[in-house]
Amino acid sequence: MSEQAVIENTAQQTDAAQTNDQPLLEVTDLCKKFPLKYSVFDAILRKKRKYLTAVEGVSFTLHEGETMGLVGESGCGKSTLARAIINLYKPTSGKVVFVGVDFSQLTKKELRARCKDIQMVFQDPYSSLNPRMTVYQVLRDELLHHKMCTKDEVKGRVKELMELVGLSEDQAGRLPSAFSGGQRQRIGIARALAVEPKLIIADEPVSALDVSIQAQIINLLCDLQDKLGVSIMFISHDLRVVRYISDRVAVMYLGSLVETADTDTLYEHPLHPYSKVLLAAAPSMAEDRTGEKKAAVLGELPSPINLPSGCRFHPRCPYADDICKNESPELHDAGNSHFVACHHPLTA
Repeated sequence: MSEQAVIENTAQQTDAAQTNDQPLLEVTDLCKKFPLKYSVFDAILRKKRKYLTAVEGVSFTLHEGETMGLVGESGCGKSTLARAIINLYKPTSGKVVFVGVDFSQLTKKELRARCKDIQMVFQDPYSSLNPRMTVYQVLRDELLHHKMCTKDEVKGRVKELMELVGLSEDQAGRLPSAFSGGQRQRIGIARALAVEPKLIIADEPVSALDVSIQAQIINLLCDLQDKLGVSIMFISHDLRVVRYISDRVAVMYLGSLVETADTDTLYEHPLHPYSKVLLAAAPSMAEDRTGEKKAAVLGELPSPINLPSGCRFHPRCPYADDICKNESPELHDAGNSHFVACHHPLTA
């Protein structure tokens, strides 16, 4: 099958899926494990091979035009989940269905034809750009590779993209080193928008920026969503930013989702003990100056190599009992599409 035929075939599947009003993205029991080094001596001694479990049993849906925030401690698997969704990391198991197309069933050629529909904005705006290429060259290559326009139309399209993210056409001839951190992130967003994606996965896009620049990038993403209708999966550990931009929030702990709900519900009535402490520990602009210490999660994040039995949060949970130590809780609906994975959820 030719590449053009692949594109037409997947486009037809996309149209069929949209008429059935299916979610834009549907992730089911996604798992990603990284094998650890296994030496000859380990084989001789018949030691069991160990794996680092970065993501396990993650399921959620994302609808067209929706922004879903993903929060959790550093090292909980947020970035790995994002990379597994777009197949930068091949999932160990599970399904990623995008507009009705199961990515696990696609060949490499078919995946290349689909990759432009999901674009990623990375955390470090400088390392994600080629330092030897001008902004014009970066955007030009993206446009031509995915056949978004002809060579004669490139200049005009680059101008549109630069203006769309708040930069001028004259700046397109510069190298990334000539830009500030906020401007580089705008370039990263322009590159993502060049192929007219249906979904943008923003992996900590403002964590490396000054606070004033963070606000500019967040407002830019909100404006672009209003103009283009693109869906956004926003990954961050900054709970204030997530609340501002998200329609729905998912809380991740040690590779698994522990709670999902619409933004106001989760922030005002968290049901999982981890979510409650995580929200209580977040800094607030209106915080009083009495010297009172913020709440903090007890203990350290367990190793993803040797995961705790039962509920993964039980070694740090003040409400844990025997059932928590022995049985892993399932993510269940607590009402009004508020899902929580806890044997003893808090009262709303």
